Amino acid sequence: MGWTKTMSEATDQDFEDDPLDLSKYPYLGAPDALVIAASDGNGRLVDHLLKSGHDINFRDDEGRTALYVAVDETYYGLAIYLLEHGADPNIPDNEGDFPLDIAKYSHLYRRSNDTEMVDALMKAGGKCKDGPSAREPLDDKIYDGFAHASAMKTLFSLIDKAKKD
Repeated sequence: MGWTKTMSEATDQDFEDDPLDLSKYPYLGAPDALVIAASDGNGRLVDHLLKSGHDINFRDDEGRTALYVAVDETYYGLAIYLLEHGADPNIPDNEGDFPLDIAKYSHLYRRSNDTEMVDALMKAGGKCKDGPSAREPLDDKIYDGFAHASAMKTLFSLIDKAKKD
């Protein structure tokens, strides 16, 4: 399932006639079941586990929460769902990285101009290990670079289109 919808929309609409087969998930009794489900991008199981009382901010052996792994695996719809249901964006992993650190550097790695996850984490009060938000001076240069790259992409697209006409 893609994450173009928000998790709440997907939960309300897509799962009504398709019951969740819990026998497929032998780890359901494990304390880190929610983190495992989030790392698999299994929104239905995440929803079930939250409704069953699992701790949304549980940390696995590496200190990662369900929110952290959803961001790390780029399941942004799932990450936003977790934020909407009370996930704390300010729980670092054992190395001191916060979900916002992971989100902003994943954008650099993928050379993406999509800042939706960074924006959602910042709106939720997320912080980085090197400051209160992703909008540090160095990060402003990074975001300026994204804007420049996007403008160049648009310019090249227009040039290509003009050549075809």
